[in-house]
Amino acid sequence: MSASRPDVAGLLRTGRLQRVPADAATAAARLDIAAQHLETARRLLDEDLDLEIAYVALYDAARKAVTAAMLAAGLRAAHRGGAHEAVAIWCAEVLGPDCPAARRFDALRRRRHRSEYEDLLLGRGDVDVDLADARAVVAAAGRAVGGG
Repeated sequence: MSASRPDVAGLLRTGRLQRVPADAATAAARLDIAAQHLETARRLLDEDLDLEIAYVALYDAARKAVTAAMLAAGLRAAHRGGAHEAVAIWCAEVLGPDCPAARRFDALRRRRHRSEYEDLLLGRGDVDVDLADARAVVAAAGRAVGGG
């Protein structure tokens, strides 16, 4: 990774990622929740309801799936600022080699942040494209956990 953005080893050294006991049962439960969030996002999009909430749901689906894969591997993000960025770095580095969408997960994180805090208006195309990426990330995380 670049000097401005750490890699997983650097996140562990600085305490932004922490080792925890691997927990397959909780990881599987998080994957189930991620699947529910994907369905919520799809329904909101299909019914032309709330694009912003659909985006939050698709992002949360991907994030929860990645944290499930992390937990299955015995890791979690530290509970402090930058936790979502640490999850994105882990996602790109660990799931990314076999999943291009996992390498784009940080873009989802940033877009969700901008829609929440900088009044970025999301269009249907944004949600369509990123819902496909979120599905791919959830699937990759499921494979990493062993559930799909």
